[in-house]
Formats: sequence, C-alpha cells, structure tokens
Amino acid sequence: MAPRMTLLFRTLSLGLKNLRLHALRSILTSLGIVLGVASVIVMVSIGEGNKRAALREIEALGATNVIVRSQRPPESGNFGSQRRSFVATFGLTRVDERRLKEFIGADAIVPLKAVGSEISRAAKRTVSQAFGTTPQLADVANLRVQAGGRYLTDADLDARLPVGVIGSEISKMFFPMDDPVGQKIRIDDRVIRIVGVLKP
Repeated sequence: MAPRMTLLFRTLSLGLKNLRLHALRSILTSLGIVLGVASVIVMVSIGEGNKRAALREIEALGATNVIVRSQRPPESGNFGSQRRSFVATFGLTRVDERRLKEFIGADAIVPLKAVGSEISRAAKRTVSQAFGTTPQLADVANLRVQAGGRYLTDADLDARLPVGVIGSEISKMFFPMDDPVGQKIRIDDRVIRIVGVLKP
C-alpha cells in the first residue's frame, strides 16, 4: 500500500511542478476546455429553449386543431362558361361544415373567412388581415380579451351586428391614448364597432 501511495504523491507533485513550469500554457489549456464545454452547454440550452417555446405556441393554438382551407382553382379559358360558373362558386359552405362534422366527429368546427385587408380610422390606415368568424373561435384558438371588452357573442351573430375584436397591435396603432372599446374602425368599405381587444 505504501509504495502505491508514494507513487501517487510523486505523480501528483510532478504534474503540479509541470503546471507551474508552463503556467501560461496550463491556463490557456484550462480556458480552452472551460470555454468549449460552456459553448456546448449554451448551444444545447438555446436549442432546448426554442423547442419548448415552439411547443408552447403550438399548444396555445390548439395542438389538436385541423385547418381545412379552400383554394381557388386555377382559371382557364378552355372550359367556357361551365368553368367560369364553377370558379365563381368555389369555397366551403355550411353544407360542407355539416358534412365535416358528421364525418370526422369534431368537437367544434369554426368557420373563418378573410373579409378585408385595409384597416383605417380617420387619416390613419394600414394593411392588416381581417377575418369573419363565430364566437367559438375564442375557445378553439385560446384567444383572451383584455379587461373592459368582450369577444363576439351569438347575439351579435343572430342580429348581424357590425362588431369586431381587434388585436393589441392595431389597438396601439389607432388608439394610442384612447380606449378602443365602443369606437368605430373601417375594414375596407365596412364600418365596424369595436367590442374588445385581444391580449398580446
């Protein structure tokens, strides 16, 4: 046992002596090892953080949501008036909605239609996407409305009221100092009364 301990101490003292003799080289080597390991840890952490952030965003949108989108068929002059008639009536209808619900057994089917692109109020205007939808979208897409406002209701839908909910960025742009709830905004040629503002 004693010769082994002596050999160990001798080896350690020789190593320490070499480190002292070449101090700069030892410091640079240690620094290289520390920086290399640290950079690997940082890169792995960034990748893991991005992955978790993406998963959170997907969950927020609804991980079990399926989007069915209608695409305009390519127009061609080869089919005459029949083709023009078909193109004029393309899109998903209420009948399609009922068929989908029966076929796939979805918990909810929410229609969403692009209804405008230019948002304006007085002299201010911007290009932003506007959609027509139903009150169920709030639950399906986990939308939250800021205090003081509300989301669309079935009563709005039944009465065909020209009301809408705007995003937080549109609110900041058009109503920097005012409460937008109750105010009016124009979407293309439609005037809409704001009933709520979405949380960021």
